[in-house]
Amino acid sequence: MRQTRAEHTRHALITAAATEFDQQGYAGTSLAAVTKAAGVTMGALTFHFRTKADLAVAVCAEGETVTREALDRMIAELAPDLRSVVELCLETIRLLGAEVSVRAAARLAQERATAHERWHSVWTAALRDLLKRIRAADGLKGDAEDLELLAVYLMAGAEAFIRAGHPAGSVQKQLGCLWTLTLDGFPGAPRQPLCAPDRGPSTRTCRDLLT
Repeated sequence: MRQTRAEHTRHALITAAATEFDQQGYAGTSLAAVTKAAGVTMGALTFHFRTKADLAVAVCAEGETVTREALDRMIAELAPDLRSVVELCLETIRLLGAEVSVRAAARLAQERATAHERWHSVWTAALRDLLKRIRAADGLKGDAEDLELLAVYLMAGAEAFIRAGHPAGSVQKQLGCLWTLTLDGFPGAPRQPLCAPDRGPSTRTCRDLLT
């Protein structure tokens, strides 16, 4: 019973801290705000996490785990072609919109570049593994490093839009449209539109989707 209560308290603290870090950033988050949001005492917080830095590490670990597990499941079901690269990016954006721990981990990775705040390396590692599968299946005719760099740049912009408050579904549509444009000249790229989330062809232009 005591262990279950302790696990519940720890989970509540991580959830509350993720929300604070996502909204206020590392510097703007106070332990007092976290305890109030979690509904626990400061003593309960320091029992589980000695410092704010320890709490940030736990939040990052949660966001990284959620991201890794979701992308691993997705990659296992994807065909080894360039469309799967787009699908991976769209799923990562979905996670940013749906999971507060993922958004917090992404923000902390930008604000605190330490070995424990490395959310971006989680999805880029999944991307590299996917590109290896595509190359092994002879589905990649261009340079994998160029495609990875393209993904990183596009995802940086998409993440910035999420951080600015744009709905994840809207950002997914924008990203799918941009992938269609940028992959048009890439060897082996699919010729149909790469839209999201319904994957159907869009009747709107990329400029329309930005408004």
